Amino acid sequence: MRGFSFEANMQFEFIDYSGCFPNLCAGKLTFKADGKQYAGYVDMISGGDVWFDDHWSEHVEEGPWTDVSGPLLKKNPELLEHKTELLKMINENVPHGCCGGCA
Repeated sequence: MRGFSFEANMQFEFIDYSGCFPNLCAGKLTFKADGKQYAGYVDMISGGDVWFDDHWSEHVEEGPWTDVSGPLLKKNPELLEHKTELLKMINENVPHGCCGGCA
């Protein structure tokens, strides 16, 4: 029987996020993962959308964050294995975005 590595889920605890309108998708994220504190800049992609109809009326639809990247994850590659849990924590604590146009 071959051995395998099972990576348990990390426990994430939200502390703060500095991103705000009109650039909610980028900011400094501070949180704990399994008791270790992390802080650094992230870029996020929203599942929301902004569009204009035939009368040039703006329509804004907020959606959950669908991806996170940036210097914080590059500096701490162990977090990449837990991106699903990280995004869950972000979506539970950071207001949802509306465009995803910065990606």
